[in-house]
Amino acid sequence: MANVKFNVGDNAVIQLGENLYKNIYGVLIEYITNSYDADASIVEIKIDRTKRLIMISDDGTGMTHAELHSVFLDVGLNRRRQLNLTPKRRLVTGRKGFGKLACFGLFESFIVETVKNNLFSKLEITTGENEFGEFNYTANINDKAKKVNQENGTKIYLINNTQEITDNKSLAESIAKRINLMYDANQFDRDGFKIKLEDITIDKTYRNSIVLNTDIKFKYNIPEDLKRFTKDKELIKYIEENKINGVVIAREKTVRIKENKGIVLFARGKLCQEATYLDINPSNNYGYAHLYGEFNVDFIDNESKDNIGTDRTALKETETTLKLFEVIESLMKAYARLYDEDERARKENAIEEFKGDDKYKVITKTIESIKDLSLRKELFKLFQIKIKNSVTENIIDVEDIENFEKVANSIMSYNLQSEQISKDESKDNVITSYDYLIAYLRNKYTYTGNDGVDIMNFLYGQNNQNVEYSALSLRTTHTVKDDIKKSMRELGNAIVNLRNSMMHTNDRECINTNISIENSKRFLVMVDLFIELDILFFIPIPIP
Repeated sequence: MANVKFNVGDNAVIQLGENLYKNIYGVLIEYITNSYDADASIVEIKIDRTKRLIMISDDGTGMTHAELHSVFLDVGLNRRRQLNLTPKRRLVTGRKGFGKLACFGLFESFIVETVKNNLFSKLEITTGENEFGEFNYTANINDKAKKVNQENGTKIYLINNTQEITDNKSLAESIAKRINLMYDANQFDRDGFKIKLEDITIDKTYRNSIVLNTDIKFKYNIPEDLKRFTKDKELIKYIEENKINGVVIAREKTVRIKENKGIVLFARGKLCQEATYLDINPSNNYGYAHLYGEFNVDFIDNESKDNIGTDRTALKETETTLKLFEVIESLMKAYARLYDEDERARKENAIEEFKGDDKYKVITKTIESIKDLSLRKELFKLFQIKIKNSVTENIIDVEDIENFEKVANSIMSYNLQSEQISKDESKDNVITSYDYLIAYLRNKYTYTGNDGVDIMNFLYGQNNQNVEYSALSLRTTHTVKDDIKKSMRELGNAIVNLRNSMMHTNDRECINTNISIENSKRFLVMVDLFIELDILFFIPIPIP
């Protein structure tokens, strides 16, 4: 039997190209990685949206005329058979040889201009339709390389885009999220690798700033933090032997965009699995709503069998990838536990820090000044709950706490400083509180006369000497001391008159209906105020 091969028609070429990438950034990434494989130090992308033109240029090794003809036009060529590690010690990303078709379907034509060893070669490809409305293309290459005085490198012109090109910022972010090839200078390469999209430099720093070092609540590095995730020796051995590394991040804010949440996988610096939760239900733990992680799993791209989908959005289901998925799911479940632990610890740290704040000390002092022990305990419990519920990110929401301070102060304003006991009826509150005051005055000043107005005049009369001024009073002028006595006498008489108005009203129901319990408690507070003032300004005359 004769040996034959498929004759791949024009329509198959565009089908491959259209299905490979469905967006502009995917096409750009394919040509960027080609430049990376060519040991370029910089890839420059310029876009003319008016002329519908994109130019991609690099300073890589370029291609000879033969390489342009045989390598670039050879669909399905596995370059790794020829070169797996570049002179700059880069792992070659290209493998399937389909990436060169990426522009078909999104651009009407493209041009490749390349220089190697001062020899210039050019390839032009245009697309169209035949008389039957079927896709066709024309590819033309110059007859032979032209001698030039130029540095090595390649330029690709993508012409007449069929899909709108988004703004540069969005385009740069999309590229940075999907390749992790950029690096700074090292011992093998003094220039590193970066991309310039017009005025945006997409380098390692740029990628880190928008992908890895933004809005971070918690960050875990693999393998450095691996033992926090698991103690399973087999799992640890698998990760170490396959040199899996990466980072797991909990964002401060919940992640809304689908492509930014879950775990992303890279092989040789290129996306090979879009963000996924695999078989884990994200609603099982609040931490999953904050999750972004990425792992480098180069080993899956080192096997002879193909584990990566052609469009590099998902891994195929193979024995290798299924085991990898199992390991990643274990790490994700461990992340949920770590998230809960660290969130709890962060709240506790924020609370401990707040306890050194003046606001905490003021409110605590207010609560501790309440004499009623049971009320003080309950209020302090509520204060602790309020603090815990006021932790926002890693700090206390002070405005929320200030609202509690108002509550504490409000309770303080009606909290009795004396040993008075409030009653269930308004009239009883007034009468028993008055009796408490008279008992206090009689005991302090050993007074044995009549109460009411008599006791007030006896103690605080203008010209009598029945009480002594305290040290605080003695620091004032003679006029002020007289005013203090007068004020005490008038306040005392007001208390007496209010009590009498209640005492001598026979209709108890009328009093209790028109004066609420809360209003009658204010009488108790007024008695407390009188006692507090008396303690401040007067002392009893010693009995001879």
